[in-house]
Amino acid sequence: MTVKSLLEGLADGDRVSDLQNRLEDIPDELEQLFAKILHGLKGRYFDDAARLFRMHRTVSTPPTVLNLSFADEDDAESLRRRPVGALAAQERFIRSLTMKRRLNARCRGLLEIGGSHHGKGAITVWDTRDLDELLQKSDYEDSEIMEKLAEFGQVLADCHVQYLHQSVKDCLQEPEVWAAILDATRSAPDPAAALCISYLHQMKTMELGRVMSDERGEFLWLLELFFESAVSLPSYNTGLYIEMIDLLDETASLVASAPCYHGTATSLVEKVWGLPACHWVSITNGAKQTDTLLTFAVRHNFLTLLRHKLQNSSLDVMALSALLHAAVSPKTLANKGVRLPDLDRETAKKMGMVLPSAPNVAILRLLLSHGADPDVKIGSESSTQCLWQRLRQTHRDHNAELHDALQGAMPLFKDWARQRYSIGKLRTQTMRVFGS
Repeated sequence: MTVKSLLEGLADGDRVSDLQNRLEDIPDELEQLFAKILHGLKGRYFDDAARLFRMHRTVSTPPTVLNLSFADEDDAESLRRRPVGALAAQERFIRSLTMKRRLNARCRGLLEIGGSHHGKGAITVWDTRDLDELLQKSDYEDSEIMEKLAEFGQVLADCHVQYLHQSVKDCLQEPEVWAAILDATRSAPDPAAALCISYLHQMKTMELGRVMSDERGEFLWLLELFFESAVSLPSYNTGLYIEMIDLLDETASLVASAPCYHGTATSLVEKVWGLPACHWVSITNGAKQTDTLLTFAVRHNFLTLLRHKLQNSSLDVMALSALLHAAVSPKTLANKGVRLPDLDRETAKKMGMVLPSAPNVAILRLLLSHGADPDVKIGSESSTQCLWQRLRQTHRDHNAELHDALQGAMPLFKDWARQRYSIGKLRTQTMRVFGS
């Protein structure tokens, strides 16, 4: 940052004495330097910087320039208006360059653009004047200009935005500093939701028609990033969480069913199953052809989502029993499909989920309360039979922890059977009394 300040001075025609003053103005301690930079941000610029700092803190993996571009300016309506199709080179270039400039102006180097899997070479090829010239010419049908624009835009868009130094992160997370950041963003859109929308924009602008494994891999990767941001929402804003999941369902359905595979009418879903009518969940690893969003919620222990959907739908006994069967079956998706943020052990226990592969007792209780029947056969076995089979298998495998977790689900099934028996007995007695 010292070198950058001196270079700016040289570019502005500073005398030697001016450069000396610049050096003297820079604090000796990093924390003092960062504080000075933050205090130098005024009004809207500080508000914008605070929002970027909050979004950066929300994710565990540094976001890319394109992530922040979509998250910083786009909302749910702009997402709905965007058609499914690859992002044009010109828009990618303009978005990336604009975000680069906003980071420089708002964060003053505290957040900086790092590398990408493409490497950083292409970013240093042009200076700002070259980029401005390239931007002015971007409307012309010049193949050389468009090739340069596409190259720079792609590389810059994929670069990660990171802290200048670990000490910057530590400084921003100081209680007093973070309180000021939260205060400045009180009326701003939720950072986790903004990032969710950003990943859905990227999903809609995937380059389809490539090798199938690449398309599906990017689709699953964006799902993973989406849920990493969305997983915290239920703890403080259930309504916003449900809104984001509905947006995901809407967007993923459009992308997975879009006729795009190698220039033919075959979609991602049709390529996997040979049928166009399957839900997008069915193309995640380990999923079945008949899986739906509710199956996905059951397998991943999304209790809040499941509760909301069940309250606002009227599923029959067969559909509810199929969800119950998925809840007691081994969680193939939890281990082999979309990777979701791991719950810490104490949180998992509170949710009734001791192990990722064990049934979530809260979900079992919810499904049973809505009318699921554990004795209904789904395929070749009922939920009760599946649970007993898993108990026997864990006993043979000497897997005591999983065996105990599975046994924790048994009282629910026994209570259900006892209640059913009592209701049946009462019905029989009533028929005897009234003769009908």
